[in-house]
Amino acid sequence: MTSLSGAIVRPEIIEVVTESLKHFYELEELQATAGDVIATATGAESDSVTASTSAGITLRVAACMTGNDVAKSLATSRCQRTA
Repeated sequence: MTSLSGAIVRPEIIEVVTESLKHFYELEELQATAGDVIATATGAESDSVTASTSAGITLRVAACMTGNDVAKSLATSRCQRTA
Protein backbone atom coordinates (compact mmCIF):
# COMPACT_ATOMS: atom_id res chain seq x y z
CA MET A 1 0.00 0.00 0.00
CA THR A 2 1.37 3.38 -0.92
CA SER A 3 0.27 6.97 -0.45
CA LEU A 4 1.20 7.49 -4.10
CA SER A 5 -1.70 5.26 -5.22
CA GLY A 6 0.51 2.88 -7.10
CA ALA A 7 3.87 1.25 -7.40
CA ILE A 8 6.73 0.96 -9.85
CA VAL A 9 6.14 -2.06 -12.10
CA ARG A 10 8.98 -4.41 -13.03
CA PRO A 11 9.89 -4.55 -16.76
CA GLU A 12 8.82 -8.19 -17.18
CA ILE A 13 5.36 -7.31 -15.85
CA ILE A 14 5.10 -4.40 -18.29
CA GLU A 15 5.81 -6.81 -21.16
CA VAL A 16 3.11 -9.26 -20.05
CA VAL A 17 0.54 -6.49 -19.50
CA THR A 18 1.34 -4.91 -22.87
CA GLU A 19 0.74 -8.26 -24.62
CA SER A 20 -2.46 -8.89 -22.64
CA LEU A 21 -3.96 -5.58 -23.81
CA LYS A 22 -4.20 -7.02 -27.33
CA HIS A 23 -6.85 -9.57 -26.26
CA PHE A 24 -10.35 -9.85 -24.79
CA TYR A 25 -10.97 -11.85 -21.62
CA GLU A 26 -13.96 -13.30 -19.80
CA LEU A 27 -13.61 -11.36 -16.54
CA GLU A 28 -15.27 -13.95 -14.28
CA GLU A 29 -12.95 -16.66 -15.62
CA LEU A 30 -9.93 -14.35 -15.30
CA GLN A 31 -10.87 -13.45 -11.72
CA ALA A 32 -11.37 -17.10 -10.75
CA THR A 33 -8.09 -18.20 -12.35
CA ALA A 34 -6.13 -15.34 -10.78
CA GLY A 35 -7.62 -16.20 -7.38
CA ASP A 36 -6.60 -19.84 -7.81
CA VAL A 37 -3.04 -18.85 -8.75
CA ILE A 38 -2.73 -16.51 -5.76
CA ALA A 39 -4.20 -19.09 -3.37
CA THR A 40 -1.80 -21.75 -4.63
CA ALA A 41 1.19 -19.41 -4.35
CA THR A 42 0.31 -18.33 -0.82
CA GLY A 43 -1.10 -21.59 0.52
CA ALA A 44 -4.48 -19.96 1.16
CA GLU A 45 -7.81 -21.76 0.83
CA SER A 46 -8.94 -19.21 -1.76
CA ASP A 47 -8.25 -15.66 -2.83
CA SER A 48 -9.40 -12.88 -5.12
CA VAL A 49 -8.01 -9.88 -6.98
CA THR A 50 -9.19 -6.39 -6.06
CA ALA A 51 -8.71 -2.97 -7.60
CA SER A 52 -6.93 -1.58 -4.56
CA THR A 53 -5.68 -2.31 -1.08
CA SER A 54 -8.71 -0.63 0.47
CA ALA A 55 -11.06 -2.82 -1.60
CA GLY A 56 -9.18 -5.91 -0.43
CA ILE A 57 -9.38 -4.82 3.20
CA THR A 58 -13.12 -4.15 2.80
CA LEU A 59 -13.70 -7.67 1.44
CA ARG A 60 -11.69 -9.25 4.25
CA VAL A 61 -13.60 -7.30 6.92
CA ALA A 62 -16.89 -8.35 5.31
CA ALA A 63 -15.71 -11.97 5.35
CA CYS A 64 -14.86 -11.71 9.04
CA MET A 65 -18.28 -10.19 9.76
CA THR A 66 -20.28 -12.78 7.81
CA GLY A 67 -18.24 -15.93 8.38
CA ASN A 68 -19.81 -18.98 6.71
CA ASP A 69 -23.32 -17.46 6.68
CA VAL A 70 -24.22 -17.26 2.97
CA ALA A 71 -27.30 -15.08 3.59
CA LYS A 72 -25.23 -12.50 5.47
CA SER A 73 -22.56 -12.62 2.77
CA LEU A 74 -25.10 -11.99 0.01
CA ALA A 75 -26.70 -9.21 2.04
CA THR A 76 -23.45 -7.24 2.15
CA SER A 77 -23.75 -6.57 -1.59
CA ARG A 78 -27.12 -4.93 -0.95
CA CYS A 79 -25.98 -2.60 1.84
CA GLN A 80 -26.91 1.02 1.32
CA ARG A 81 -25.33 4.10 2.81
CA THR A 82 -27.50 5.97 5.28
CA ALA A 83 -27.40 9.67 5.93
